[in-house]
Amino acid sequence: MDPMQGTVSVSNGTLNLRDYPSSSGKVIANLPNGATVTIYGEWNGWYVVHYGDQVGYAAAAYINT
Repeated sequence: MDPMQGTVSVSNGTLNLRDYPSSSGKVIANLPNGATVTIYGEWNGWYVVHYGDQVGYAAAAYINT
């Protein structure tokens, strides 16, 4: 997968950026609605994303490409 841009789309609060592709992964950053991220890959419903100076996993269902 080539890197591509995505936009966070949450109706309330923020989207958690995690250190592991699971809801039990440690939250390393909070992505606000409308934030632009770079997507590097996808695994089981999770995107590998870069935001600011952080790289982690975010639920793909909440990122529009």
